[in-house]
Amino acid sequence: MDKATRKAISNLLKRVDILVAGQMAIVEHLGEQSKEFRTRFIATILSNDEFREGFTEFINNDKNATDAVKTQMIAVNEAVRTVDNEEEE
Repeated sequence: MDKATRKAISNLLKRVDILVAGQMAIVEHLGEQSKEFRTRFIATILSNDEFREGFTEFINNDKNATDAVKTQMIAVNEAVRTVDNEEEE
């Protein structure tokens, strides 16, 4: 990879980091204010199959994750499968 490409990637990563920090500030603030917002935000993020599957794998392999969190992820995945099956019919 040439120097210009590395620099461009580095600049993009810095910009993504700034966007992430801003989004986290918004989510933390609004999440503390509104249970509905927090629920909708989490549902939106977990509706992405690739992200949800990766997060589920991470939780299942995390020695610090509680059984309650693991059980909640099982419930989320079952709910998504139910919705997907209903949409197929």
